[in-house]
Amino acid sequence: MEKIYYPEKIDTRPKKVGHRNEKKDYIIDITNCDSLKENSTNLTFNSKNIAYLYKKHLINNHRIPNNIIVNIKRTDGNNQSFEFDEKELMKLEITKEKSE
Repeated sequence: MEKIYYPEKIDTRPKKVGHRNEKKDYIIDITNCDSLKENSTNLTFNSKNIAYLYKKHLINNHRIPNNIIVNIKRTDGNNQSFEFDEKELMKLEITKEKSE
């Protein structure tokens, strides 16, 4: 992921959710990424792509995410957050498989 977006910093962490903390959302913070600086129509698409790549990484490491939250942190303080659930990421996965 770092090779695609070239952020200054990436932090990831799980967050337990559910009545008994039985599920985990995963959060990824991306700080000062040149390709994500501008408010653009592609920001949602790029954030969804980041979530998809992170989900694949988690599954390859035997972790099953509930939701993935992508936080874009900018130097100007204009931060944005995107949350993607399993259904949204599955749609993206199916689309990517069809295009390959």
